[in-house]
Amino acid sequence: MRYYKLTDQDGNTHGGTHWEPGVTHVAAGPGTEFCSPDLIHLYSDPVLAVMLNPIHGNYFDPRLLAVDAVAVANDHGLQLGCKQATALAWLLLPTVTTEQHVRFGILCALEVCQDTQWRQWAQGWLSG
Repeated sequence: MRYYKLTDQDGNTHGGTHWEPGVTHVAAGPGTEFCSPDLIHLYSDPVLAVMLNPIHGNYFDPRLLAVDAVAVANDHGLQLGCKQATALAWLLLPTVTTEQHVRFGILCALEVCQDTQWRQWAQGWLSG
């Protein structure tokens, strides 16, 4: 299945793994725990990868790869984990607008905020 991977400008991820089209990487660990050698982190969508970059890779001026992999773990829809991934091609990084950032933040807050008045405002903002 096609997923997405962020790297720095040199094609490297934290820990020094180098990515380029045609190369397959295999996770070193035996388990399925995120933030460990068990999994290779991927995203289901290029925009989601860009949105979550500040709290995951935090790459300045990241690059985006399309990869072929089978997800074996899912971190609440934020990121996916696989045991093996093959880089397919470099892609253009999507531009994320301020409105998309705000919409994403409101949707995240709606998952945890119970304040009725705020939820009504948020639903109104989201619906235009």
